[in-house]
Amino acid sequence: GGGAWWCLHQSLLEPPDAAIADADGVRRLGGFNDALLEVLDLGSVRDVRFEGARDDEIQMWVVEPPGFDAGEQWPLVHSIHGGPHGIFGDGWHWRWNPLVFASPGYLVALVNFHGSTSWGTEFAVSIQGAWGEMPTIDVNAATDHLIAEGSVDPDRTAITGGSYGGYMVAWLIGQTDRYRTAICHAGVTNLLGQYATDATYGRAAAFGGLPWEPEGLATIQRWSPTDHSAAMTTPTLVIHGERDYRVVVTQGLELYGILKAKGVESRLVYYPDEGHWILKPQNSLHWYGEFLGWLDRFLGD
Repeated sequence: GGGAWWCLHQSLLEPPDAAIADADGVRRLGGFNDALLEVLDLGSVRDVRFEGARDDEIQMWVVEPPGFDAGEQWPLVHSIHGGPHGIFGDGWHWRWNPLVFASPGYLVALVNFHGSTSWGTEFAVSIQGAWGEMPTIDVNAATDHLIAEGSVDPDRTAITGGSYGGYMVAWLIGQTDRYRTAICHAGVTNLLGQYATDATYGRAAAFGGLPWEPEGLATIQRWSPTDHSAAMTTPTLVIHGERDYRVVVTQGLELYGILKAKGVESRLVYYPDEGHWILKPQNSLHWYGEFLGWLDRFLGD
């Protein structure tokens, strides 16, 4: 009323808080976390644009660690969003917080690759039938852009992601060995296996065909990560929850089993009481410990 709106205000650097928006701007009201935030150095965030697939402009957020010095080279960690039709917005994330990922001294890239929402329908649906194609170009182009800036150590880079982001991790380690390590959480590793999930509608459009039609099956296999396991050599942490019905646990177990059978350095972290997201407080703390511990093992000094 009176030209004012109650709303939720947040950013990559600010957890959600109640606020009022009116002609004079936005006023945060709660301040529940102000005392805690005052003693933390959260680093900084940049909005970066670069050229990706089809020569399209791609946007990404770059989260810089506390004490960042552009004159030095830092390890790079990609955090690849799920969906795939989702977005890295300027908002807080409790489960995949890029400030936590950056805090040990990593540059964190949040790329809004082809398939992301907010750049129009054509941009979002452009990856259907070829899930791994243009996002791969975009993620690698982001890596190249940050290396060219001079702030990234090209020998210390990592890819991480969950759900479709986990798909991209599994896909990339079968396409390139440029990344020193990888973390695949609740990742789609076998496209045909996604017919075992709680949502099978729209698969034909997403995957580029139907599995009971020869052409469709060929396309599904073309873009299925574990059908390209011959080239997988990247040390990989695989994380999955038993109660994940959106990306069933066999997806993670399949990738882990293949890596172990090939002799690729890998680790499985399995939560019998969690689903697609790791939600229980103690499990969340454990998850962050495993995530950061794996990165430190391969990107640390």
